[in-house]
Amino acid sequence: MYHEVVPEFEQLYRAVGVEVNFSAKCYHIETPSEFGVILLEELCPFGYTNANHLEGLNLEHTKAVLERLAQWHAASAVRAETKGLYPELFLKGMFSEFTESQQGSMKAYYDTFKPSLFESIRSLNGHEEYIDDLAQAFDSKAKESTRGSHYEPSEFNALNHGDCWVNNVMFKYDSQGNIEDTLLIDYQMINYGSPAKDLIYFLLSSTICDLKVKQFDYSIRFYHDHLVKNLQLLEYSKNLPTLKEIHIAVMKYGNLALITALGIMAVALLEPRSDAMFTNPRYRKHLEVIMPWMSNRGVFEVGR
Repeated sequence: MYHEVVPEFEQLYRAVGVEVNFSAKCYHIETPSEFGVILLEELCPFGYTNANHLEGLNLEHTKAVLERLAQWHAASAVRAETKGLYPELFLKGMFSEFTESQQGSMKAYYDTFKPSLFESIRSLNGHEEYIDDLAQAFDSKAKESTRGSHYEPSEFNALNHGDCWVNNVMFKYDSQGNIEDTLLIDYQMINYGSPAKDLIYFLLSSTICDLKVKQFDYSIRFYHDHLVKNLQLLEYSKNLPTLKEIHIAVMKYGNLALITALGIMAVALLEPRSDAMFTNPRYRKHLEVIMPWMSNRGVFEVGR
């Protein structure tokens, strides 16, 4: 990834006169280990820093990340078009089809936190509108999370970061406090498929509460504008994805919204040294906003 794919993507932009950095500088180290060693340059001395994951990203920071994701996705689509599909590991992601034993472990994990989660949800305002649907769909939605990553050849596909949340993004600011550069880090969960997966995961896990739902559709449009701009810049020869197609993909992969809300969003909003993942007030505030939103989008429908 760091030695081949990232440099390839950066070179695609360099060839059209645009300097883009997708990662910290990576150094090659000789090692007897069969797994190898990755040494990445420390970014903090260059002025890069993480945002506060408890507060979440405002619209300015959200746009900066969406711009970078659009550049990344565009480069990955062009590279797949010109050089063919990615290796099997990228197509399936780190977590391909779970074994029976792994599925059992995941079920035990979900069964452990399910009572405290539902207790928390039942105390939210308006929970009566969706709690029964969620209860019926929960087990099947949880099981879906063990099916691994797949892609549909007929859709617009890109190399998803796979773990794009606030702690895996670093920002650099100028002397006036404006965002000067944005870098994604930690490419361990890479997987090939609809970019809708990255969009759902990022927007629900990492943005401020007031932005999550109110600006969700606008954020998709903003991303799409930059995706198309970069695909055209890199001379992508296939049909450009339409805004409608991206929205349809977001709806199609909407089940990821629930997995994100119960997983990485809970982690992002967890106070340090606290184990009250589903009962802390900050998380409940976000949950109260997105649960009815997910219900209205059909996320809790069984068999969908």
